[in-house]
Amino acid sequence: MKIGHGVYLSNSIKDNYTVVEDGARIEDSVVMDRSIIGPGARVQSSIVGRHSYVGAGTVLWGSVLGDDVWVGSNAYLHYAKIWPHKVVNDGVKLENFALT
Repeated sequence: MKIGHGVYLSNSIKDNYTVVEDGARIEDSVVMDRSIIGPGARVQSSIVGRHSYVGAGTVLWGSVLGDDVWVGSNAYLHYAKIWPHKVVNDGVKLENFALT
């Protein structure tokens, strides 16, 4: 596991080979192995599947990402469910939404 500068981790589980970049916040969440949480991203009450990427400045709140999901920078996912092998582009906002 690699943890950058200014990272805040609370009540969460991070798996093997996870990268949490500078300024990211992870609270009450699970981040599976080989996932990357980008700089300044916030993961709150969420699950991030294996081999997934959460871009810089992105907010996940109460969301679930399947394995191999890519979420671009400055996206906002509020109670979103993203199935495996999907891409959410930069700046996308999803609320109470399932991407299957």
